[in-house]
Amino acid sequence: MGKKILMIGIVCLSLYARLGVPEETKTKEVQKRSPAQIQKTKHKKTVVVLEVIGEGAAPPNSISPAQALILAKRAALADAYRKMSERVAGVMIEGEDKVENMIVMQSTVHTKVQAILKNATIVDTKCENDICEVKLELRLYRKTDDR
Repeated sequence: MGKKILMIGIVCLSLYARLGVPEETKTKEVQKRSPAQIQKTKHKKTVVVLEVIGEGAAPPNSISPAQALILAKRAALADAYRKMSERVAGVMIEGEDKVENMIVMQSTVHTKVQAILKNATIVDTKCENDICEVKLELRLYRKTDDR
């Protein structure tokens, strides 16, 4: 019995191979696309551009005007990165007040920012009278549905 079923199966396969595949069972050839192309068709990218301006002043005890300019630029860049981090990641604020007889004797406020910024670009740098300004830009890309 097992041999008969096996023989019938072999005969059917050989006939199927000789006659060809009927049109209704043929599969359409699908254009092959990479996963990146598939993602592009499903989502659109929205670009959000953040800009900040950092300011820095030259220290009064600098050795030369060149050193004062370099230190002012460095201070402006550090200020710009701090401001950008505040916009992207937020700021943690901690405060403490010391009160005696309903009068504030001492008040302290601490702020903390912690962020990693990648691909931030310096757009413009201006220096005038020992004060520098650095304009920093960060582009954020967000996927949005096409629907």
